[in-house]
Amino acid sequence: MNLPPGMSREDQTAFMSLLDEMQVKDSIRMYNRLVEKCFTDCVDTLRSKTLETKEQTCLPRCVDKFMKHQQRAGQRFAEEQMGAPAPYPAVHCPIRLVSELKTAPGTVPVL
Repeated sequence: MNLPPGMSREDQTAFMSLLDEMQVKDSIRMYNRLVEKCFTDCVDTLRSKTLETKEQTCLPRCVDKFMKHQQRAGQRFAEEQMGAPAPYPAVHCPIRLVSELKTAPGTVPVL
């Protein structure tokens, strides 16, 4: 990482320490989101000490999909930061908030 010129050794050390702390916190937040999402999506009951067959199939798939999404999002972020063109054809996919969608009462919004 390129630090601004003229930073003292003390400031560089403090900055790198802060950056390390932020990365650890970000990793913990990502892990917590993963656990919450996959548990909510895959685990139906807590009546047994062991996972049901359906849960045993769902959890690895959920974790794999989550991790691939995180990796891809990180890759796209890095590409945007570097100003590099995407290594694949660009697809226009606007992101809209559900609150922004106009729908008639009783209908499902189309994203």
